Amino acid sequence: SVDIGNIFAIPNGIDLNCLPFHNAKAKGPCKILMLGTLSSHKGQRLGIVAFRGLLDKIPDAQLMIVGEGRDKATLESMVAELGIAQSVHLMGRRDGIVAVFAESNVLWQLSKSEAMPMVVLEAMASGVPVVGFDVRGTRDAVANGETGYLVSYGDIDSIIEKTYRLLTSDIEYRRMATNGRIRVRQFFSHDTFVKR
Repeated sequence: SVDIGNIFAIPNGIDLNCLPFHNAKAKGPCKILMLGTLSSHKGQRLGIVAFRGLLDKIPDAQLMIVGEGRDKATLESMVAELGIAQSVHLMGRRDGIVAVFAESNVLWQLSKSEAMPMVVLEAMASGVPVVGFDVRGTRDAVANGETGYLVSYGDIDSIIEKTYRLLTSDIEYRRMATNGRIRVRQFFSHDTFVKR
């Protein structure tokens, strides 16, 4: 048998040299990013519902949904039915993820579960705070209240409230952006991965 004390999980490493850090919100309208395969598991449907609520608080906000998948037509229909097509952008696949993070203010991670969500680590390394569900994988990456916010799965009202709080406090935003980079460097950097 194997001694469980001799088993360690080593998460993937992030190359910080490839991800420029920004600790201030991008200029222009507030932009929320969702990045991943378009599927019910990844939570874009919930994201669109949450975003409709966020527009009541921040009318000029924009939602950028990056990725492809079988849910695309469903998401397009939801956006049209809610009358928010001018504020929601289904951007398909995007090369140059650095540019995407540079123009984003917050990453929404609304998956049902993850292994180790690389997009979350890349966002934090870039200085983009994360608001997401407190589920396996995401909770391992995000330090709640330090690099972003975690809320109970499906709690749309809290996603809206936490995002609004983050976007309306420059001090809080800068603190979480800076903490995100520090956390990735300490626990999830390529150097840490190699050493472990």
